[in-house]
Amino acid sequence: KRFSLVNPFSYWKIPDSMSLPEASTIPVAYATAYAGLILCGQATAGDRVFIHSGAGSVGQAAICISLAYGFDVFTTVSSDKKRNFLLKRFPRLAKDHILDSRSTEFNNKILEQTGGRGVDVILNSFSGEKLLKSVDLLAKYARFVDISRFDAEQNNKLPMRCFLQGRTY
Repeated sequence: KRFSLVNPFSYWKIPDSMSLPEASTIPVAYATAYAGLILCGQATAGDRVFIHSGAGSVGQAAICISLAYGFDVFTTVSSDKKRNFLLKRFPRLAKDHILDSRSTEFNNKILEQTGGRGVDVILNSFSGEKLLKSVDLLAKYARFVDISRFDAEQNNKLPMRCFLQGRTY
């Protein structure tokens, strides 16, 4: 017989309440969130990050990583039930940093809360008008990480002004 040695930080026990197919999605969500925030977004402690769809699997993983790294987290949800879920799951998440994803009002609220500065990293899963409103939130030298393929597949355009002040996509 052959055995492998595994780093104890590389695995976790699957709860009895979770099926193997459900559990198998967790590493993908965390890998996506980590790659987006840390590898591509180059976020560092103190950065303001905006995570779309915070109650989804990638959103929850991104919030978990962000709080562990000391980021100031803004996120969106589509209902009060999801907002309450996030507040219970992540008690350190500021209630006024959980915004409504059903409209573009998140734009004004984040600008208001950041004194007009915006955010340093956006982990985007929105498309269309919400994507464009998100781009408007980028601070100077900010990074926009798009994990949605919709706009790319539709060959939708971004206004070139979004790349001013050292911003990257």
